[in-house]
Amino acid sequence: MDIIEAIRTISIDVCQRETCFQDYLASLLNAKVRVIIDGIEVDVYGEGFAIEIKVNPRRIYDGIGQALVYKRLLKINEVWLLHIFTHNLDVQSWCKNLGDALEGLLINYAVITPRDNCIAQSDFYEYST
Repeated sequence: MDIIEAIRTISIDVCQRETCFQDYLASLLNAKVRVIIDGIEVDVYGEGFAIEIKVNPRRIYDGIGQALVYKRLLKINEVWLLHIFTHNLDVQSWCKNLGDALEGLLINYAVITPRDNCIAQSDFYEYST
């Protein structure tokens, strides 16, 4: 299964905690969880990719620093930042703001809520309800 497919399967019914979402994605992607590389903990780490997961982030920039470290210091090619909410919010607005914050960093992202989600990769964008 590829990363976008795995992200599409995420449901708030599956998990409520960050570690549960990490374990869930790692199992789908045949990846490792909470791996330490050069002293840096990576939430989900697989062949050529890393995923940083934040559940109910309070600020749009939550997790960006960690994702940037994966990209720049660990030199991981495909980096994802997932903001997962257990409650509903304006996904389009959050997605736009997160995309603006990540612009030019080559970090892919997804925003997931019980009702809507968006997934954005350098050559792919999807919004669904």
